Amino acid sequence: MLSSTAQAEERYDHRGSVGLLLGATGEYKAATSLGGGGDKGFRLGTELGATYSIGSDGNELKASVRTLFGGIEARCSELQLCAPIDIGIYFGYRGYFDLGHWKTFFDIDAAQHFVPRLGPSSANSQLYTIGPRIGVGVQLDFLPVAGAFAILEAQIGFGDGLRYGAALMLGVQLRSYLLE
Repeated sequence: MLSSTAQAEERYDHRGSVGLLLGATGEYKAATSLGGGGDKGFRLGTELGATYSIGSDGNELKASVRTLFGGIEARCSELQLCAPIDIGIYFGYRGYFDLGHWKTFFDIDAAQHFVPRLGPSSANSQLYTIGPRIGVGVQLDFLPVAGAFAILEAQIGFGDGLRYGAALMLGVQLRSYLLE
């Protein structure tokens, strides 16, 4: 049996934590460029991010970078080829609904995407969009400093064109309580 001191140290509320997010994602995206062309299809990728706990509920500010690769159905116009990479930068908020081992949560982010353009007709070096990303997920904190999560999300972006994406991400969050 654990002593009362050991039980008190096992917290799962994220208050005062700084975290590292690591994830693998599958995303269906559809994008069109104002200059013509675009691409659509399913892509696989990775996400790397950081979290910072705010307030007394353990909710977090977060920032991350996602890179999507290739795509079997990726199609671009002949005059404006799309690179087989899509880079997303996200800044946002993660709100939790529970403080135990199992948590449900929501994410609200500002999503910025860059898709490099290739070919002789590429006036700009990249396709750029910005817009909201929202998601809902579940997380299991299997240790006070580590948890696994799954999130279903959708996003839309405007800029040099229009971009829509829907994704499922599986990941882990590693935390430290150094700032508490």
